[in-house]
Amino acid sequence: MKGILAILMAGIMIAAMIAPAMSEDASTSVSVGNDAPDVVITSIAPDPADPGDTVTVNGTLSDPNGIGDVNELTYDVKYPNGTTCESGSILSIVSPWSLNFDLPAGVSAPSGTWNVSVTATDMGSATDTDASTFEVSTVIAITVGDMSYGSVNAGSNGNPGSHNVENTGTVAIVFGESSTTGYDNDADDGISWADMTFGTNTIADSHIITNWVVSTQIVAGASADVNFELDVPAGTLSGTYAGTTTFTPTVV
Repeated sequence: MKGILAILMAGIMIAAMIAPAMSEDASTSVSVGNDAPDVVITSIAPDPADPGDTVTVNGTLSDPNGIGDVNELTYDVKYPNGTTCESGSILSIVSPWSLNFDLPAGVSAPSGTWNVSVTATDMGSATDTDASTFEVSTVIAITVGDMSYGSVNAGSNGNPGSHNVENTGTVAIVFGESSTTGYDNDADDGISWADMTFGTNTIADSHIITNWVVSTQIVAGASADVNFELDVPAGTLSGTYAGTTTFTPTVV
């Protein structure tokens, strides 16, 4: 009887030892920090650019927290004097990214060194900015209006006329002259003129003068009247005489 009891108790103990153990869950946590994005301008073209050109800026973008963490990509284009020409957002936040903008035309795009900056901002308000420069070329350009002395008589002197000259370039200009006494109609002058002719008849260029002052500047976007006087020699055959005036600007 004692042997049977011992075996029975042993069986109970074994059953207790192989019963499933109790389990319990414990929570874990980690705090992932926010790191700033990294934006890089890799190229700007064309460089140099001309007024009115479309400029393309290319670059790359990354973020330690994933590029999806970047929620804003903005740009700023500055004139050579540091004031803003254009600013806005790059709508496609990808890497690589690309930005196109149009330079103003004519005198509104001054020559010199322009600046482009691009800023990336992430959801944690961390930012990164990269900047680069490009050149806008100097443009020397003018438009000249036609001149008429009107109807004059043979033998009359000092008949007035004028050309209106507009500086459509990006820098101030002058019309050079090597002579200290004024324009003498040499081939290398900033202002020169030809004989006026009607068929085989001629009013020689020596009968034309200008009182334009050599040192006078015309700034970009401005215009001025360049005045002339015509002497018509006595005995000149009646008719409509035509000639040309050539303006060759130089940068101040």
